[in-house]
Amino acid sequence: MQTTTNKIFENLEYYHNLAQKEKIFLYPTDSIYGIGAIPTTYTIQKIYEIKKREHNKPISIIAPNIGWITQNFFTSKNFQNQVQNYFEKYHTITILLQKKDSQFLKGIGQNNKVGVRIINHPIQKFIESLRQPFISTSANLSNQPHITNPQQIEENIIKEIDVVVNDGTINGKPSTIIDFTDGEKIIRN
Repeated sequence: MQTTTNKIFENLEYYHNLAQKEKIFLYPTDSIYGIGAIPTTYTIQKIYEIKKREHNKPISIIAPNIGWITQNFFTSKNFQNQVQNYFEKYHTITILLQKKDSQFLKGIGQNNKVGVRIINHPIQKFIESLRQPFISTSANLSNQPHITNPQQIEENIIKEIDVVVNDGTINGKPSTIIDFTDGEKIIRN
């Protein structure tokens, strides 16, 4: 099924229902196209299969909002200001954070660390309206170039996707990764 971000908001309840039914989405972000879903055992496994990704390579999430992050991860008192500063500098960021509960988001991240994003794209409002996280991993096969237009995606990936949100070409690059569990260390820029 093909759609656009605007069409999602025209029929929000329909797309909420698809997300709740463990459907896999291909969607634009503020950097590149991603593959995601509400994280469940099924959707996590399915996304690893679609990407042909080794299970020792973690996948990230898009958080519904900052408050959700501070409820579920260890953060500093001035976390929101720190994140804002990195947004201003790098524009697209993934922050590695330590989970407060090791059983939370089982299968996401590694060693109780999870890559967490809040994106500067209208699809963030869709995720916020779900009131739960959304898997966020690049829409390419593992170890292949990132995708900036759905027309670049291999057919064997597209046939596994339930909802393709096609907003055309994105002129971006993968996000900067900052490890907040290790003194704000930049892992990828």
